[in-house]
Order: sequence, then structure tokens, then C-alpha cells
Amino acid sequence: TILEGGVVRFDGENWREVNGREGFLGNALFDMAKGLDGSLWFAGEKGFANYDGERWSFYERGVNYPDLADGYLAVGPQGLVWFYSPETGLTSFDSEVFTDYHLELGNSTNAWVLWQILVDQEGMVWLGSPGEGLYAIHPGE
Repeated sequence: TILEGGVVRFDGENWREVNGREGFLGNALFDMAKGLDGSLWFAGEKGFANYDGERWSFYERGVNYPDLADGYLAVGPQGLVWFYSPETGLTSFDSEVFTDYHLELGNSTNAWVLWQILVDQEGMVWLGSPGEGLYAIHPGE
């Protein structure tokens, strides 16, 4: 469950707040996704976080990764984590390197309101927007 200012986990009997450093993700969480390894990815107003069930890894906005403010995320079948932000566009992360993809979507370049990102079994990245429709992008082609 995502709440304002934190994430709460239910283990079948008890609710437990899971937040690593207090307030790290800020007061707004935008998205979450499950990685292939079972870890959880969270996108918040101050950055992204990965929780492996025991430890947190933090990616602070503008500090140790590109400024992906107000982003959405998805995990692909090869384990790549995909981020989308109106400020920077589409970015993938392979646990070491961030790769940016320049997109020209609809009437604008990279400044696009997004409501959903999904990666299918073949690695096609799907972006959905209320104003621009649906786009399918196959990285590398």
C-alpha cells in the first residue's frame, strides 16, 4: 500500500511501515513496480528507491542519477528498470548505467504527460497518455 509520505507492508498478520530513511521519497509517491528478483522499485518526488526485502538502495534526484522528477517506472523482462519523466523523457537502468532515449511523441519532444508505462515480454516499452494516446517503443530499433 502506498500512503502519503510512506509505504506500508502487510505480511498476512501485521502492518509495518517500510521507509528506509525517514521522508526520503518525500510526501508523494508516483509509482511502484516489482523487479525480476522480487525487489520493489518506488518512484517518489525526491527520487527512486529499491527495496530488496532487507535493504534500501536510493537514487536521489539530480545526485546519483539524472533528474527524473515526477516519474513513472516499469521493469522489463531482461531486468532493465524503465523510468519516464516529462523533464527527461525515457531512461533505462541496468543496475549500473542509466541510458537516455530521445523521444518525439505527439506534438512535443520529451515534455509529455504520461499516465502509464509498461514493458511487455519482448521488451517493447509502452507509454500511455490521456492527451497523446498510446506509443510503443522498441529500444535499439
